Amino acid sequence: MTDLFRKINIFSLSRPTALIVATIVLAAVVTADYITTFELSLSAFYLLGILMVSWNCGWRWGIAFAVISFMAQLELGFADNPYSEPFYLYVAIANTLIAYLLVVGLTVQLRNLYDRERSTARVDSLTGAVNYLGFQELLEREMARHRRQRQPFSIAYIDCDNFKEVNDRFGHSTGDRLLQSVAATSRSALRKTDIVARIGGDEFAMVLGATGQPVVMHIVEKMRRALDLAMQDQHWPVTFSIGVAVFDVIPETVDQVVSVSDRLMYEVKNSGKNGIAYRNFGNRWVGGSGDIS
Repeated sequence: MTDLFRKINIFSLSRPTALIVATIVLAAVVTADYITTFELSLSAFYLLGILMVSWNCGWRWGIAFAVISFMAQLELGFADNPYSEPFYLYVAIANTLIAYLLVVGLTVQLRNLYDRERSTARVDSLTGAVNYLGFQELLEREMARHRRQRQPFSIAYIDCDNFKEVNDRFGHSTGDRLLQSVAATSRSALRKTDIVARIGGDEFAMVLGATGQPVVMHIVEKMRRALDLAMQDQHWPVTFSIGVAVFDVIPETVDQVVSVSDRLMYEVKNSGKNGIAYRNFGNRWVGGSGDIS
């Protein structure tokens, strides 16, 4: 039911769909306005199409529909003019246009605030990485895309070994700087299309799109070297336990992906930390690297 509501929600439409639906609504309102008398004003109903395109398509299309609505009412006003002078008709219609333009401006501003708040709610305030909520949404989107394109993708789960020791010895402000360094270093070592998320505490996750066995091993090893150097430069006694799941066959749910990746990371933790465990799901390849016994 929720998916159905999202599909028909007029404020969650793609630009082409919003333009088509708004045009149909506008045509229906103009037709109804034409067959009714001037005593029955339908000016408020023109706002349906204007609101729809302003929210989904931006201010340019909002203004375009506002002007079209204005012109339609002006034309209909000449055909059925209740005023003693044409000047009064112009004033009445102009007031309607001004109201429409104000609605466009307010709607676009509200959409900008909505997008900003939605984006902020999915970003970790400390590190600037995607938070767990954003990670789940982006992962679900990546899974759907790779399932359609029949491409593999990979997930890397990272835990900062001995992070508590840094907090205890150097204080929480140093711990915060360490987490910021992990996020920034990971982003710089990965591709621009990859996703870096902080999923809680000292744990991070990376979504690596369109990556099979050879590619993901190269990328993760490069990232690990960069992280090790960043820790050494600051003299932080932190290493990294990394679990990497490569999915040739895309699971049905996000929970399955998260569970597998998280379990691999804990395999490394339980095997002495400071290493990488790889698993490929969809064929027989199973491998590992690092200090895993």
